[in-house]
Amino acid sequence: SVEEASSKRERVLRGLVEHLRAQREQERQRALEAEVATTELEQRISAEESGRPPAPTKGAQRKAALQAERKVAAEMRKRRQQEDQIRSLKERAELALKEASKTRDEAENEAISVKAQHLAHAQVEARFLAEAFAQELAVKVKAELEEYTQCRMDELVKVEAE
Repeated sequence: SVEEASSKRERVLRGLVEHLRAQREQERQRALEAEVATTELEQRISAEESGRPPAPTKGAQRKAALQAERKVAAEMRKRRQQEDQIRSLKERAELALKEASKTRDEAENEAISVKAQHLAHAQVEARFLAEAFAQELAVKVKAELEEYTQCRMDELVKVEAE
């Protein structure tokens, strides 16, 4: 169970690392796209400056500003969603770690309990064997004592008979 928890924790962390790598790759891709867009915009500006086209209208400027705002808002939403996903993954990993720790503690406590039961059983059995041995020894000693007493009594009877 400790090994299962450890492997589960490793799987969760590997998943998190893979997710972060994918996110980093997406950010790189966006940065490249932004560089390309910047280069294209600079080229267009350069071309327009050489040809001196009329200044863009306020409506066109506003439309471009709104599009830029929408793009930034969409990127921010996406970033927040990714952060929420990462936070959720971290929370799940921490929860799994806590559950694994709890399971390990329960298993350790159960092992201690079983060991204590075995020790108590062994102690009762040892006490029983010791009492049986003591009884057997007492019976032997009693028999020897009776035999010894009988021999002495027989000797006394012989001595008195003489």
